[in-house]
Amino acid sequence: VRAIVRPVDLLEVKGISIPQGYYLHRGHGWAKIEEGNTVRIGIDDFAGRVFGSFSTIETPLIGKVIRQGEDSFKLITGTEEARMMSPVSGVVVSTNNGLREKAECVSMAPYADGWFVTVHATALRQDLKRLMINKEASGFIGKELEALYRAIEESGGPLAADGGFIAPGLISSMHELDWNKMRKRFLRT
Repeated sequence: VRAIVRPVDLLEVKGISIPQGYYLHRGHGWAKIEEGNTVRIGIDDFAGRVFGSFSTIETPLIGKVIRQGEDSFKLITGTEEARMMSPVSGVVVSTNNGLREKAECVSMAPYADGWFVTVHATALRQDLKRLMINKEASGFIGKELEALYRAIEESGGPLAADGGFIAPGLISSMHELDWNKMRKRFLRT
């Protein structure tokens, strides 16, 4: 299965991209409604930058039922791993086979080539009530960035006030940051 990638307008929050029309989950998964009840799922730019340079992404098999808020995806970076919650409930109808060869595209192009699965959503109307979109999503990312900056300052001293953006794989480049604390705080798993 190949996705057709169309350009979309982006909201930017201090270098973190949020495409308009994409719903965000508090665990940093995104959901894009396609046709009918088909929803494409992936990880947002914030989590891709903080946790990324992924070596492996494990997704549920086609036909598997996943539920909103439940751990459904495994993200592996070197020796560290984390789970990501599903932003919606449904039955997996396709997986991104390209992730087997290029898991790094999750960090580099999370909303394009870095998608995880598509699902036939089974409770879409209810699930959307617990997701954020547009301004609500950008406000959420702004608060998450503030929490991240505090965590960096607590572990490694003050940050330069240069307005720098988060580079992909932040945790692996800052050994002072505790993977498990960051996973619990931001992925909420």
